[in-house]
Amino acid sequence: MQYRPGRFAVVFQRFAALLVVFATIAAITVLSRPPIAAAVELPPTTNNDLFIQTSGPNAPITIGDYYTSPTGAGGAGQDHLIDIVIPVDWPGLAVTIALYDPELEEPDPIAPSLLADDELRGVGDDATFTLFDPSGATVASQTYVPGGGSNASWTELATFTPAGAGTYQLTISVSDDDDNSWRLSAAHDPDCPTGGCATSELVDGDEIDDPDGVPGTADELQVGIQRSTFQHAGTGTVCNDFYFFVDNSDPVIELHNFDIDSSGTVIYTLPDGSTANGTVSGNGIWNNSTTATRVGDSFTIDASRVGWWSAEICLTPNNQYIFEGVLGELVYLEDPPPIPSMTVSKDDGETIVAVGDTLSYDIAYENTSSGTASPGRADGVTIVDTLPTGTTFLGCSFGGGVAGTCSESGGSVTWSFDNPVAIGTTGTVSLQVQVNGAAVDPVLNTVSIVWADAFGNLYAPVEATDSDALVPTDLSLTKTSDAPVDLEPGDTISYTIEVENASSTPQTNVAVTDPLPAGTTYVAESTSITYDEPVSTATFSDDF
Repeated sequence: MQYRPGRFAVVFQRFAALLVVFATIAAITVLSRPPIAAAVELPPTTNNDLFIQTSGPNAPITIGDYYTSPTGAGGAGQDHLIDIVIPVDWPGLAVTIALYDPELEEPDPIAPSLLADDELRGVGDDATFTLFDPSGATVASQTYVPGGGSNASWTELATFTPAGAGTYQLTISVSDDDDNSWRLSAAHDPDCPTGGCATSELVDGDEIDDPDGVPGTADELQVGIQRSTFQHAGTGTVCNDFYFFVDNSDPVIELHNFDIDSSGTVIYTLPDGSTANGTVSGNGIWNNSTTATRVGDSFTIDASRVGWWSAEICLTPNNQYIFEGVLGELVYLEDPPPIPSMTVSKDDGETIVAVGDTLSYDIAYENTSSGTASPGRADGVTIVDTLPTGTTFLGCSFGGGVAGTCSESGGSVTWSFDNPVAIGTTGTVSLQVQVNGAAVDPVLNTVSIVWADAFGNLYAPVEATDSDALVPTDLSLTKTSDAPVDLEPGDTISYTIEVENASSTPQTNVAVTDPLPAGTTYVAESTSITYDEPVSTATFSDDF
């Protein structure tokens, strides 16, 4: 509908009514959860036939261990490297690092539930495990010799009390040309407060890797892989899942696997849920390569691809291989670390605004990871709101009980949270602006939220918008009523709303919205429109 220059009025009536609100308060008793006894194990014991395999430097590179093969043979000349990550909220408990079958000896006794199949070429070799603290100082170093008594059993490498959050690194090497097959456990073991644990006390079911028993609260130990090879001794095709984080630091990434012998499959799952087939490496070479020089599977990265990826590798038994993911980034086997997921929305409760109006935006956020298989708290949460063009900042604040700072600079308002956002937590922040004469139609407000996980991985921003139609400045609106000073239930109120267009230009898509006051009841309406030159008048008479 189009209105010519002039004015129109809307007249309507409403009943006033009484409103009674009853509130019920429920008392809830929250019971604490006991810690769940578990150890972070690599590989997880759910894969009883999968194990880490470390080759000596003189083993042929075609065996499958690129890292330990010397540079002259086309390899990297490096030890294997495993990271034990102490989380930010680890409560100061001692941590025990235990190794399963760290010595090289044949035949391997068959354990009840775990396999670690050493492969000797001639005389058995020595295997050395060294643990470093975050500063690079040695915590423990142990060389295991054939016949040393650790074959097919758990042995304690070290028990230490972390000084705080940080990453401990474990290096592994073999002296000559054998393949050492082994496993790792990291946990608080109450049997080992000061070290010296017997084999029977290690990995006996009372170990703790999540002290509060609540997933995703940043007190969970994590074991990540930097350099390692794997092999399984089961039957038939076995599939293993690897998880790794992709950020937006590079526009293109390459994902690498080595020595799968052209006999398996690689399938990637991206953060947006899509999948992609990867290429499979041949014997002694990297995927998409004809040599031991890395090439890999190439992917372009945008915001939709920032986050946790997985690679499912399926292959036949007795095949030693490597999966790296993004070069230099940690890879997690079978179980992803806690993954937060944030949403944001906003609304000012208006659809049509005018110059001079004050707009109050409520911005809601939520950590929705409670509905995922790997929930996690969100750290470093920041909300940024880009003010609509032609508005003036009035103020900002956090919802009740949330600590942080908010400030405006250069047309952007930033809320920085002092504390993490827990799993399943919802909350709001608010923003007030005034519409000024430079405002444009529509009045568009955009907000984004960014966050990290407890390991410092930064996730892609999530955005939301709110759009209001702007009433032209030549339109004006007045409202009057015939309500008496003292209203009684049952009284009828007549309201008159008048809109005037003072310009010489017709205004299109003009709409007047007037919600019913609380406690009133709609009765009836009647409408009449008249036009008088040179001033056009449209009168609506509505009874409510």
